[in-house]
Amino acid sequence: VFNSVQYAALCKQLKKKNLQNAVVHIRSEKYAQAINKFREQYQVDFKIVTDIRGAVLEDTMHYKNFKFLINNLKKSYFLHKQKELNYQTDLVSVVSSKLKEYVHKYYDIDHSRIFVNHSFASEYFQYSKKARSEYRKKLNIHKDEIVFIFSTGGNGAWQNTTEIVNTMRKSEFKIINLSKKEIPGKNVFNLFVPHREVPNYLSAADFGIV
Repeated sequence: VFNSVQYAALCKQLKKKNLQNAVVHIRSEKYAQAINKFREQYQVDFKIVTDIRGAVLEDTMHYKNFKFLINNLKKSYFLHKQKELNYQTDLVSVVSSKLKEYVHKYYDIDHSRIFVNHSFASEYFQYSKKARSEYRKKLNIHKDEIVFIFSTGGNGAWQNTTEIVNTMRKSEFKIINLSKKEIPGKNVFNLFVPHREVPNYLSAADFGIV
């Protein structure tokens, strides 16, 4: 039922776009299947690039809070998605060479259709000593203080923004929280800045929280 509702919502949005000869970049195997279903159903000629950023099957199996039956159903579901992806997507984007080998092995997709993209960050995402000094001064952070940074563009439950920042702020370290969720605390700087400014704050920090 949930997949049907998602598909209907997806179709509604896709119909608003002129997708003829376009390239659709989509996250996850599940959504690639939905996009391909739309492509076949409405006879629209466009390419699909599926963005895979992890070993979803193994990741799912690590959740111990699911009951045995639910775990097996999810395992069966993702195995099915692996078998289908080969003919549903034109190209696959992965974040590492290891993941490329994983996708080639378990999805049976030829190497020539899998591309490694570690990051889509622009050329201005580089460390800057000048920015480090300038932005530490701006935040009143001493040059010897240890600073952690947490950056996210969304506010999804899986990002654990509150848990991460709350755990870190119990220490004496300073935390730059570049997210939409404000976390109160004397050692926390809550900022949601334009994308172009993010490298400056990254330069000001010592450790990044992934």
